Amino acid sequence: MRNRKSTETARGRILTEALAEMNRLGYRGMRLDRVAERAGVTKGTVYYYFRNKRDFASAVVDELLVKDISELWLAPLKACTDPIRCLRRIIKLSVGGSAMPIHASNASLIRLSLEMSALDRSFQRKFTRIRLSFTDAVASALGRGQKSGTVSPRLDVRQVARHLLVLMIGGLVFAIMNGERGLAREDQRQLNQLLESARS
Repeated sequence: MRNRKSTETARGRILTEALAEMNRLGYRGMRLDRVAERAGVTKGTVYYYFRNKRDFASAVVDELLVKDISELWLAPLKACTDPIRCLRRIIKLSVGGSAMPIHASNASLIRLSLEMSALDRSFQRKFTRIRLSFTDAVASALGRGQKSGTVSPRLDVRQVARHLLVLMIGGLVFAIMNGERGLAREDQRQLNQLLESARS
């Protein structure tokens, strides 16, 4: 049992350091020997768990980023009764701003998707699945809001979910490229305006 736990701990440290390395230097700049050194393991241990850098990136997306985004977005949306208020709170935590930085998982996911989608079609499919799960969760929450009377019944919930995602990703890409802590005030205002326009 102890051996299994130390194995999981080593693998977890390796993944965490791989994500940090990719955030600092990008996928192409990541070096497995640096990841091993920072994780406190040998390079052989790294290769025991991951065949190559592509395996690293895949595991980072599947095991760290998807989990974080599920906890940040999907779980709260399933539990909320007022989807507009819930979405505003989630967005504030996710996209940052002057008071707090962009949630690390969102920034990491966007950086990786920009770099990896151009290199590997399997990553395009991963990111498409993430986008669709986000869109489905938002549309479902807004649909429940329509049934409870907090969201306008005339609203096309899938269209609003897609617009919300486009506004967020576009704003986050610009923020990341400019080294900013979060979305510009104008982008935040547009997100809030879109959500408020959905109220009954």
